[in-house]
Amino acid sequence: MPVNMKGILMGGCLDILVNLCGTRFDEAKKAIRYKKMIWVLEACDLSPMGIRRAIWELDEAGWFKNASGFVIGHPLAAIKKEIIGVNQYNAVYELLEKYHIPMIVDADVGHINPNMPLVIGTHAYVSSYNNTIEVKMDC
Repeated sequence: MPVNMKGILMGGCLDILVNLCGTRFDEAKKAIRYKKMIWVLEACDLSPMGIRRAIWELDEAGWFKNASGFVIGHPLAAIKKEIIGVNQYNAVYELLEKYHIPMIVDADVGHINPNMPLVIGTHAYVSSYNNTIEVKMDC
């Protein structure tokens, strides 16, 4: 089934974002106030449970309020790992499915090759079909 989304690219490495959340460096709520966001998220050192906790914390802080879609990259430390029934897929999906918006998981973004460069803060159109992803950025 084709997946299509448009909005401002926002996000990055969960390992870092979760540490910014709620601090004086947290600009997310200000940035998302008036725009739809495509959240591009990935993790480097987090376990599947760490990914789940990070997503939960950002969600509770209101970061995903104006989300128009999620693009989730390959997690470096959590690939093919499971902890207490939590893996790289359900760590994310079970928390974000409530938004009923498009979600692409295992995208080529983040710390693992192949990875595509993205300009965070740029308006973009993201589409995925048949295990391919296309990102058009207005930069």
